Amino acid sequence: MFKRGFTFCVALVGLCLWLEIRADTGGLDAEKLKLLPRYCGFAIYNRVTRGNSTQLFENPWIALLQYAHDDQIEHGCSGALINNRYVLTAAHCLVNRTEFQLLNVRLGEFDKSQYSDCTNVGDDSEKDCAEPADDYDIESIALHPDYDGKTSQNDIGLIRLNRDVTMHDNTSPICLPTESTLRSAAIPKLIARGWGTCGNQTGSSALQASVLTPVDGMECNRAIPGVSVSGDQICATRFTGMDVGGPVAAVMPHSHGAPKFVQLGIASGAMELCERADVPGVYTRVASYMEWILETIRA
Repeated sequence: MFKRGFTFCVALVGLCLWLEIRADTGGLDAEKLKLLPRYCGFAIYNRVTRGNSTQLFENPWIALLQYAHDDQIEHGCSGALINNRYVLTAAHCLVNRTEFQLLNVRLGEFDKSQYSDCTNVGDDSEKDCAEPADDYDIESIALHPDYDGKTSQNDIGLIRLNRDVTMHDNTSPICLPTESTLRSAAIPKLIARGWGTCGNQTGSSALQASVLTPVDGMECNRAIPGVSVSGDQICATRFTGMDVGGPVAAVMPHSHGAPKFVQLGIASGAMELCERADVPGVYTRVASYMEWILETIRA
C-alpha cells in the first residue's frame, strides 16, 4: 500500500503557499483532533495535468454519493473522505427528498464507466491499475444545525460510514485546516474536482479537474442575483465539472511533513447556473466549521 513515489507541486505550479507552518491548532479540541489522520492529503501523479483532465491516483479522497431515483442508482453529489469513517459534503446533499434517496457512498472511483481503472506507466507498455471502487453503507448523517436551504448558509454535513474504510492508493483522506495558519492563510488558487453532475449537465464518466481563482465578495454578490456571500463562504470562479458537495482544496505546507492537499471549501447548494462558466460559484468555507466538525465526529 502506498508504494508509489509522491510528487507535490510539480504539476500545480503556483498553487503551493510557502508559509512557515507551526502546529498551532488555535484552540481546537486536541483530543478530537486525534480522530483526524496525520497521513492525509497525499496525491500520486506521474505527468503534468493540463486543461480539465485529471489522472488516476490524483484524488484518492473523492467520494461519490449514490442515490435511488426512479428505480435507478444515480450519482447526485460528491464529498471528501476525511478519516477512516467520515465523509465531508454539503448539507444540501443530505436533506430528505422524496425523489432522491441517499443509498451509499462510493470511494476509490475515477472513471464510472470502468470496473477497474488503469493508467499506462513508463513507455506505456505496462499498466498500473487501482483497486476496484468500494461502496460503503451509511450509518448516520449530520447536517449543520443552522443550515438554511434557501440561502445556502452553513451548507455543510457529515456522513458516518457503516465500517472502517480500507485504504489504498486510490482511497485515502484529505487534510483539513486544523492549524490556525492554514485557516487564516490567503489562498490565491483552489483546485476543484468532479464529474459534472451539477444541474442538468450530462457530466463526465471520468473525474475532471480545474483551477479556481477566488472572487471578491462584493463582485460575487453583483454577479449572482439573490446571493449574499458571508465570511463563512468562499466565492471563486466556477468549474462546470463540479458536483455539489465536492471538495475544493489547495496544496499547502503542513506541520506533518511535505506540502499536502488541504480541503478549504465545499461546493455549496448555491452552485446554481452550473453550466455558466462566466458566473462565480459559492463554496462553504471549511475553516469556519472546524469546531462543529470536531464536535460531530467520534471514534
